[in-house]
Amino acid sequence: MIFLPGRNSLSAMAFKNCQNFRLFTKISSLLESKSVGNRAEVQGWIKSKRKMKSLTFIDLSDGSTAEKLQVALPKNIPSNFDVGASVKIDGIIQTFGSKGDIEILAENVELIGPCDPNDVGYPFAPKTSYTMEYIRQHLQFRPRTNQFSSVLRIRSCASNAFRNYLSNKGFFEVNTPILTSFDCEGGGEVFSVRPDNKSLLKNMAKAGTPEDEAFFGTKAFLTVSGQMHLESAVRSLGQVYTFGPTFRAENSKSRLHLSEFNMLETEEVLSRNSIEPILSTIENMLRNVTQYILDSASADLQCIRKIQKQQKASGAHVLEYEVEPLDEENIKNTFLPCNPYTIMSYKEAVEILSRSSENFKVKPAFEEGLSKEHELYLVKHNNNKPIFVVDWPSHLKAFYMKKSKDMSTAAAVDLLMPVVGELCGGSVREDNVEILDSVMKQLGLQEKMSWYVDLRKFGNVTTGGFGMGYERYLQCLLSIPNIKDVMPYPRWPHSCQM
Repeated sequence: MIFLPGRNSLSAMAFKNCQNFRLFTKISSLLESKSVGNRAEVQGWIKSKRKMKSLTFIDLSDGSTAEKLQVALPKNIPSNFDVGASVKIDGIIQTFGSKGDIEILAENVELIGPCDPNDVGYPFAPKTSYTMEYIRQHLQFRPRTNQFSSVLRIRSCASNAFRNYLSNKGFFEVNTPILTSFDCEGGGEVFSVRPDNKSLLKNMAKAGTPEDEAFFGTKAFLTVSGQMHLESAVRSLGQVYTFGPTFRAENSKSRLHLSEFNMLETEEVLSRNSIEPILSTIENMLRNVTQYILDSASADLQCIRKIQKQQKASGAHVLEYEVEPLDEENIKNTFLPCNPYTIMSYKEAVEILSRSSENFKVKPAFEEGLSKEHELYLVKHNNNKPIFVVDWPSHLKAFYMKKSKDMSTAAAVDLLMPVVGELCGGSVREDNVEILDSVMKQLGLQEKMSWYVDLRKFGNVTTGGFGMGYERYLQCLLSIPNIKDVMPYPRWPHSCQM
């Protein structure tokens, strides 16, 4: 039932109460408003505590900002709270210091939830620095650390920015399925899905049907990409994207791989068989979103930078891949260079690698593709600026990518960046029915994916798009070497906590 004001006194009262009801003031709003002399009620977690002669000071965080609110507790106010405890504070807003910073002079403090630092169940002690590896072992408490709470806020800021940018450019978001009946990438690195209930499977199975096909009538997998569903939708909407979880069954525990991660994928109708519009979409999007984050999340960026510098100075920053602490100028150099992003052919990239005196673990070879060390070397060789590598040998790319007339190259692109190497991968899609049909026959896909060819038979247009690993973007942006440290609850081989 919906209550509307004016219908009767009860509904009007309920509507008014809902409008006026407010639990407490967010610290982010309080610090921005600077309503000196006003009363405020805040609630949050104690981040630090300092005892002086006449006052006790605590720094309070409610998660709304990286900035902490200083609260002054007079002697008559209880102050026997531990760092990590949650409290509710009522008091008067005032200023302190030469800069006129905001604080609250507490008149009443209520303990909401204690936090005993001596309890072995809580892994973080006050005024103690921990490595990312140690913090990662305690996923349930990791969001309470200053650095990771900043990572989470930036994740939220960035995901909203990507969606807003694409929406403003005319893209429609399409929720592609997590459960699919095919392996889009063709690599076989998929998780199969079936009910855990054996009796359900027994009741649903038809004669001669394998157990893993009993529920859906076909094998089902967790998605590795939403691209092909987007190719269906784009032939109606013109410009589409999807942003959500993706799964890969790879036995890799590297700093760049997860079993579950998030992908931003786009697809758009192209006016011609050219990769250039896709490069333009990628570059303009990354420039716009990154600038927005620099403008909107400066406090969180500063928090991460400060902690990274402290970790490096203390020796706690020793990792499998060393990076410099986050720096705004480095972010601008990487994502916002004065000149357009560099474009080079795959052939040129291999030639640069072959001429190099670098002692690569894997020797560059035209037929073999680029390894991670090759990608990172190319970026370093380019003064740590982005590189679009285009015109790939067709045998190195997926069957759905547009082939050249002699079938030797594919209209494909990889965007290479510092820290992560490949950030984006995209292509013009093969729109020639005969060529696509022939390739799919060779791969044994024609029968199972006939619908994919059918898209080209009826009202076809040329389309193209790209996919970007969202966590890799955050790694590059925040100078965080390990992808597990930008994912809220990471999953990798032999690890699925919580």
